[in-house]
Amino acid sequence: AAQGLLLQGSATAGGASSSSSHGDTGITAEAAWQKNKQQQRRPRMGRQAAQQLQQHLDETAAKNAASPSYARLHAKRNALPAAAAREECLRLLQQHQVLVVTGETGCGKSTQVPQFILEQAQQQGRLQDANIVVAQPRRLITTSLSRRVAEERGEAVGNVVGYSIHADRRLSRLTRLTFCTTGILIRRLQVDPALSSVSHVIIDEVHERGLEVDFLLTAMRELAAARPDLKLLLMSATLNSSNITDYFAAQVAGSVGCLHIPGRTFDVQQFFLEDLIEARLRTALAAEAAGAAAAAGRPPPFGSGYGFDSSSFAAYTGASTAGELAASAAAGRVAAQGGVVMPHGAKLAGSTNPKFAPDRRNWDERLKGYVAAEDSHLKEHYSPATVAEVQRWAACIAKPRTNDDLRKQHAAAAVAAIQFICRHETDPGSVLVFLPNWQAIASVFEQLMAEEEVASALQVFVLHSLLPMQEQQEAFNHAPPGFRKVILATNIAESSITFDDVAAVVDSCRVNLADFDAVNNLPTLGPQWASQASLWQRRGRAGRVRPGMCIHLIPRTMAEQHLEPFDPPELRRMPLGDVCLLVKSLGFADIGGFLGRVPDPPAAAAVASAVAELQAMWALDEQQRLTPLGRLLALLPGDVRLTRMVIFGALLGVLDPVLTLAAAETAQGDVLRMPNDTMVAEYEARKADGSSADGLTDDYSQQQSWQTFGRRPEQGQGRAAGGGQGAQGQWLYTARDMQWERRAELAGGDSSDHQAVLAAFKEFTKVASSPHLPEWRKRNMLRAGLLSDKTLAEVRRERLNYTQLLYRAGFLQLAPGSSWDSSKRSSSRLAYSAQGSSQQQQYDALFDAELDEVLGISSEQQQQLPTAMDWALGEYADAAQG
Repeated sequence: AAQGLLLQGSATAGGASSSSSHGDTGITAEAAWQKNKQQQRRPRMGRQAAQQLQQHLDETAAKNAASPSYARLHAKRNALPAAAAREECLRLLQQHQVLVVTGETGCGKSTQVPQFILEQAQQQGRLQDANIVVAQPRRLITTSLSRRVAEERGEAVGNVVGYSIHADRRLSRLTRLTFCTTGILIRRLQVDPALSSVSHVIIDEVHERGLEVDFLLTAMRELAAARPDLKLLLMSATLNSSNITDYFAAQVAGSVGCLHIPGRTFDVQQFFLEDLIEARLRTALAAEAAGAAAAAGRPPPFGSGYGFDSSSFAAYTGASTAGELAASAAAGRVAAQGGVVMPHGAKLAGSTNPKFAPDRRNWDERLKGYVAAEDSHLKEHYSPATVAEVQRWAACIAKPRTNDDLRKQHAAAAVAAIQFICRHETDPGSVLVFLPNWQAIASVFEQLMAEEEVASALQVFVLHSLLPMQEQQEAFNHAPPGFRKVILATNIAESSITFDDVAAVVDSCRVNLADFDAVNNLPTLGPQWASQASLWQRRGRAGRVRPGMCIHLIPRTMAEQHLEPFDPPELRRMPLGDVCLLVKSLGFADIGGFLGRVPDPPAAAAVASAVAELQAMWALDEQQRLTPLGRLLALLPGDVRLTRMVIFGALLGVLDPVLTLAAAETAQGDVLRMPNDTMVAEYEARKADGSSADGLTDDYSQQQSWQTFGRRPEQGQGRAAGGGQGAQGQWLYTARDMQWERRAELAGGDSSDHQAVLAAFKEFTKVASSPHLPEWRKRNMLRAGLLSDKTLAEVRRERLNYTQLLYRAGFLQLAPGSSWDSSKRSSSRLAYSAQGSSQQQQYDALFDAELDEVLGISSEQQQQLPTAMDWALGEYADAAQG
């Protein structure tokens, strides 16, 4: 398809333009299915591949029969609740084309249901005909699930079980079960709208209602109606099955099957903000009484279950001594002490100034209408000191004096919960903390590290989508003996991920949600309250493989009565440009009509805004038909703006820097790393001595890093070591200062982030490509320059991905004498030049075509083009090597 897009001269480009003028030329799912029906069957596996598959299955079975580890995994599988529903699942799937599967978190549906289908096909001798695709919303979930399923089958990833995510895949000709992201499945639909080689499609975590999930639900409903042999499974833990059943039943012939897998593997105790406050109050009272008794030479007056040495959070929240607390004068005295009931950071609403008192509008906007003074459950079951503290918390959230106060309030509550668990829970399991965004993670980390008593025994990991995949995978490692692992995560850890050592979950009940102002065409992103479905999902992270506990950092009444049942669909709060291009690329003529058939359609104004933006980008013409440029943008993955930038970077002769900038945006990680403790200490010492005004320029330049830091790191050096992760409360602020100064240095003294990224990648390439340096020395040199080797390596991979796409699309060709194996992802020797640079007539044929044929630009728009672009499109064609 790409051959007709700006690639092979005026005749081809003109043909593409003329074909688009007669309407959409994309193959609809129904047309593709009719064409496939004429072939009488789906494409089968070749005879040689089938023989290799059978040989692999026989070898794997023989190996597993003698493997004790496989027997243990098989026993664990049989103990999952999903194992009891195997026969029912297969029976319903045989009777219905569409099956909706719901199940409690931890029941095993994500790993077991695909295996049920795979094993049945294997038992019936039809494995070569089965091709199962499982779509997941996130890359980390996709890779972890594929590894788990492959492990349970006793084989390596990439054989029968594989995965495919952006910039990484493990597949082979033997693969029959593919885990992929929802974006990869959409791209597969673009190439093969009928999914002609696929027998089963499973879409997991449907309840999240992401933009890609909603698009897939609509597209798969259309495809299921056209392909009766395609089996479709929709899975979720908190899905409203009746709504989704009615949605598919209206389009697909026959009834839609429903299966619910009951039960959770292990029990999870659930607590709320008032429980945390009450527990901290009781420990403070117990400690005060124990100190007074020790001074008087008598035993503590409280029972062992109430004392400071209790090993259970629940022991501090029982109702047996609630009356004693209510009548205790000590309770009020202790509650008034800063940092005892809640840390100092959480006691920000104690001001009696009337101007800071929240009104009804504040309660409605900030707390979903929750008013602590009207909470009858709180007053009936908790002490007055706890009630007063909850009311102070609510007042600070409803009307904070500053945004910094609000951030500290949320962070302090999370830190209080983590510290209480570390001090009083004897179970050494890890703690999973759900936070809304990177700023919240940084605030919690800073406050947590400020107390040496707790911080010295912690191993802290961060789980965020901006981090490279390698760093995200580190969170699955177990903590060494004597340390407790704490995972600070966003909602990336909310679904389908199993940490087998998590014993407690701390839930901030916040999530970073994107929104979109269609009128002003402005996207926004900020923390909001999570839905009840999200709280339920997060609670279940603690009960996957062991009993656990979960502390939600909001009052129980607010969680049960004021939060939304589900998160709003992403399609209603995101820009729709990419979706509109996908709709057109699949052959649907009416964008608004297709989006009107999704489960929760977006606003008409948002659709109109997206169409207008695509027309301004020359991706759609005035009749909303794809231009040649639009077809190319739809074929290439990634954000449409970045893809367009790369295409014009190639046309205008600035491809190298544009590739780096686009790759940095796609990699989604900071090119600068956080400094370690030694760097921070030296930086602060220089600042105190006044020996260097700019901090990093003298001692952390690239030249110095080649000389001073070219040695092996000492054992345990840096913040990644087990304990002692810094006691200074200002550590994070100092580290940020060092990053800012280094960024300014890379940018040449100005404020351009783009210049900083380009300079950082240049330094990284210089070090990484040095053939005479050992790997450890390269890492130390990059660390000395505060350059993130993992992020910049990801940028290099993304550059190669974009280069491959441009090469396949015809924009680039290999320079004479060069060789490039596209299967070697690490190759950095691809020499590129403009399309047809070795043959001048190809340039002439391409650029002699009318602009409205090549780019879909009208004559009026041509007259508005800058002279520089006219020159570039004409003169750049005459350049030799670009």
